[in-house]
Amino acid sequence: HAGIDFIAASGSVAEIEELARRVKRLLVKGDESTKPARKVRPDEVTIVCRSLGECGTLIREIFTRYGIPTACEAGRPLGHSPSLTAL
Repeated sequence: HAGIDFIAASGSVAEIEELARRVKRLLVKGDESTKPARKVRPDEVTIVCRSLGECGTLIREIFTRYGIPTACEAGRPLGHSPSLTAL
């Protein structure tokens, strides 16, 4: 679905594992908020982290374990994003 999900977890690894479970479910079952469920491609999923350093490494490791393709890129800081500042 076109929206923002927030995840609360007890640590970075648990957070990324929950994220991987949600993304895997979305890729396998599609967007179940639509009837029928709309197929979701990996390039339609975006994950935003405060810092790509440790987070990027964990995402690559854990997502690989779940069989989810990844592409990590660092861009401009989110604080400079008009979309985010509008929230």
